[in-house]
Amino acid sequence: MYGYTSKVQFADSKDEYKGSYRNIHLLQPESPSVKVVVQDGSSTMELLAIFSGSDAVLRVNGAVVASWPFAAQLSSVPKPFILQHALKDLLLAAPVDRFNRFAALLGFEDLTQVHKDLLAFCTKPPMPLAAKELSAAIDGLILRVQADPQLTAVARSIKKGYPELSATRKLVSNAAHKLVGAAPKGPELLGELIKARDAATSQFFQGSVAVGPFAESDSIAVGTEQQAMLALVTTELPPLVATLAAESAQHKILREAEFYGLGLSLLETAPAVCPFCNRELKPIDVAHIRERHGSLMAAEQATAGLRGAQKEVARVLSDLGQRVTEYYKRIGGRTKALLEANTALPQLEALLGGKQGAHLTTIRAAMEEIGATITSFVDRGRDVRSAIKTVESLVQQPVADLTAVERLGQALVDYIAAGGAAKSVMDRHAASLAQANGVLTDELNAVAGTGTISLLIALIENDQKLEKRIILATATDNLKTLKADVDAFVTKLMLEAISGELAGDVMDWYKRIRTVGDPDVHFAGFDMKKTPQGGRVQIKASSYGKDLVSAVSSLSESKLNALGLCISIAINLKEKSPFDFLIIDDPIQSWDKDHETQFIGVIRELVERGKQVVLLSHNGEWIKQVRTGCADFNGLYYEITGYTEDGPVIRAFPWVEPRQRLQTILALIEDQTADSVRLQQAEEELRQVLHQLACTLHEGVKGIPKNPATLNSEKVLKVLTECGIATPQVNRVMLIFETLDDAHHAAPEYSANRQKLRQYYETAMQLSKAIEARLKDDQKLSVVKPKTA
Repeated sequence: MYGYTSKVQFADSKDEYKGSYRNIHLLQPESPSVKVVVQDGSSTMELLAIFSGSDAVLRVNGAVVASWPFAAQLSSVPKPFILQHALKDLLLAAPVDRFNRFAALLGFEDLTQVHKDLLAFCTKPPMPLAAKELSAAIDGLILRVQADPQLTAVARSIKKGYPELSATRKLVSNAAHKLVGAAPKGPELLGELIKARDAATSQFFQGSVAVGPFAESDSIAVGTEQQAMLALVTTELPPLVATLAAESAQHKILREAEFYGLGLSLLETAPAVCPFCNRELKPIDVAHIRERHGSLMAAEQATAGLRGAQKEVARVLSDLGQRVTEYYKRIGGRTKALLEANTALPQLEALLGGKQGAHLTTIRAAMEEIGATITSFVDRGRDVRSAIKTVESLVQQPVADLTAVERLGQALVDYIAAGGAAKSVMDRHAASLAQANGVLTDELNAVAGTGTISLLIALIENDQKLEKRIILATATDNLKTLKADVDAFVTKLMLEAISGELAGDVMDWYKRIRTVGDPDVHFAGFDMKKTPQGGRVQIKASSYGKDLVSAVSSLSESKLNALGLCISIAINLKEKSPFDFLIIDDPIQSWDKDHETQFIGVIRELVERGKQVVLLSHNGEWIKQVRTGCADFNGLYYEITGYTEDGPVIRAFPWVEPRQRLQTILALIEDQTADSVRLQQAEEELRQVLHQLACTLHEGVKGIPKNPATLNSEKVLKVLTECGIATPQVNRVMLIFETLDDAHHAAPEYSANRQKLRQYYETAMQLSKAIEARLKDDQKLSVVKPKTA
């Protein structure tokens, strides 16, 4: 019903318990299940948990549910099971594990989980990749600033955090003004610093060997550009060119119309001379030309589709050309500085020789490989542009087929692939080139004496990033404070719960069980402290007024078991629980006789506090003592008398023997000081003894046991009659049920009658003797039964 058992949950080796929830005798495909029927007044609810795989399918009144309706209450109150292995797990666990077990027992699981989550968050707060990269970059810059003697004041101001940010910016500005020898402001100041640095460093080297890495947004933009180019060639262009091919017959009309139109325009200047051959034209010839042009212009209206397709093809090809250029800029543009630096290898060798030779090797290898891919990229770009021009030429002439478009598509695919290859190579070299460029910058600043000015440029360029990093650092420092506050709060809360109220409750119960016949070595309370590994719960012990190392190492196994039991009892009674029962499994295991006897008094007190107690034990003698010591309670007693493959064989026995109940009834009747409450107890005992006597008779005569708890007056009448008790005797017994008021339904003014009870007692004694005689007669008959042929 909980979804797990403590035995498996706290097992050292989970592999040892795999599959242990399923009864091996319940064959597939049957599923193990647990059913509980809960009744609240007139309302009944059936709960069914069916084991499926490694989980449970939950049903409420037949309907599948994700969790029980009372799941929140179930997890917030102690479990009403007191089990020996769980007690040992609690006491003998390592102090840190014991802390977690106590937290679970006290309903602090949610609190401890939130505590752990908060500590984990405060110790290592999750940050997006961009924030981590920003922090790493700015932290590196701050370290370089701290190493520069000329920027000591700036470094100190940065360390003071956000409250000093304005002062930090002013210190950076003042240091920059000293270096450039002027008083420019804003962007002008940055420009002057860069001009001064470049003037000094250009004597040794100009440019950069870095290739900017592709951020996620850059890669997305490249992919978008690729898709857009392919869409133009595969989706937009083919239907337009197909239209050109379908309208190819209109090309002749268009060309002839343009020819006659040009001729008419020239005739305006020399109306009697042919504009193309200077031959004299007669009026009839001019009229023919005008007539022919007019008919062609009328036919030209049918060429509107061709003209529209021509314009659209031109637009698509223009768009494609622009995108081809943009695609190269996005990829190839990043390599410009590196490839230009190829012409300055002697300067690079002078700056990066000796100890920095590995970086020079990195630069050369990158130049060679990236240069080769960029060359291929450029060549494939030329192929695309050539293919574009070929398609453009088709616009003004009849189109025979789509071959030119197919060639353009293939050229574009090759171009995109070349760009992807170049990008891949650049991504692979970006980190090593960035490192090499950083070393180159340091060496260049060293020989040019521009280290400080370069740091000031970096501080100004990264002003907003520096502010964000300082805000992040402030937030992280605040998390440290939060961590300490949360830790202190949870520690105080749990310390008060464990070493205060709980310790007092446990001590009260322990005093009820503790014995005085052995040395004074006993439980002395709880203590709790925090360690780097987590909370620790210490179980204290004392001997004759002196503190011992711990209860775990000092108490006997018997006392430890008694202490564990007291802890569980105290926790179960500490708060209001929906469970009015406690199931206690073999509580006297490893106990001495004194502890066994003391615990019977604890059982009585639990019942008197309103708890139903279910005891399980292998010790029949001790259970007999419990039944005797609690004979005045209504109890049920079952024995497992054997086992089969189908399960245990369980028999019901009287909680108290009829003879003992009769003696109790007589004692209560003869006790002149007994008040109405005790006389009502005698009435209850009368009902119980009559039920038990009927069950004894039924089992003796018919060989079938019955449970006294299931009987009522009608069932008792039936048993007595069927089993041969004389009718007058039966009638006297029935009179008891008719006239004896049910004690737990008695009206407030009801009062038991002592004289009537004495008469009923005599009837019960007579019934007991009659049943004894009846069973003896049956025994004799079975012995002398004659043989049959």
